[in-house]
Amino acid sequence: MTFIREWVTYIPISTAVVNGKEVPAPSKDEDEVSMAYEVLSKLDLPTGTRLIFVVDDHQQPTDFHIVAELIESPTSIVSTFTTIDDAIEYSLNALPSVLVVVRTKPPAGSAAIMFRKRGPIKILAHEFRKESMGFLRTTITDERALSDLLSEIALSKMPGLLRKFFHSKKSKKHNLRIISGYLRKEKILIKAVNSLKLKDVDISPALEVVNKGFEGNLAAAFSMISALERCKDADEVLFVYESGSGGIYALILKRDERWAI
Repeated sequence: MTFIREWVTYIPISTAVVNGKEVPAPSKDEDEVSMAYEVLSKLDLPTGTRLIFVVDDHQQPTDFHIVAELIESPTSIVSTFTTIDDAIEYSLNALPSVLVVVRTKPPAGSAAIMFRKRGPIKILAHEFRKESMGFLRTTITDERALSDLLSEIALSKMPGLLRKFFHSKKSKKHNLRIISGYLRKEKILIKAVNSLKLKDVDISPALEVVNKGFEGNLAAAFSMISALERCKDADEVLFVYESGSGGIYALILKRDERWAI
């Protein structure tokens, strides 16, 4: 079994205006290495922890082995991904591991989530459903229309994924309390929730991060952590991440304090 043991976030004090919103921005002394260090230095990392980084926006590859040295863990295996769904899937199979999401382009910030064999949050189920939609993009593609289409395709898979989890008894419908993650279209999420007749489910963690201006991998990480901090014992949390190719990744989590020690 795999559990989430700890989590932490970091939001820069400096700000910038993006699309009419004031959002966090790195100071002149902050970069991917320093923001990754901000979250990792606050965790109790066991020997041999794998460091798994997700870089949300960068122009040149960052050598995160520098971070391993800064936290005095130079022998840690370091891996880097570009999407949080691939990084989570790898993290679940590389215990102990810590997932670190870093974004230096405003809205900026970092987040770390530690996966271990014990912890207060149990992983009940997880699944990818991806489609390659690259053939739809050409030099004359309307990117906004394509984005809307891909969102529709991705979220159309959500009811089927949940029904599969419920029917396999990996998750109980009446225990599902919170939905988190990153989804581009609020109305599609609401439609999927309504189609499953999910009552008293809190979807605000999936909406608030977008309303605050966050996006992509960092929005997904912040949303998951927001849900983890809200859920109570025996509550189940659905994490969903919409990839950019019409796919979706789903993760069912459950708070179980019996495994916290």
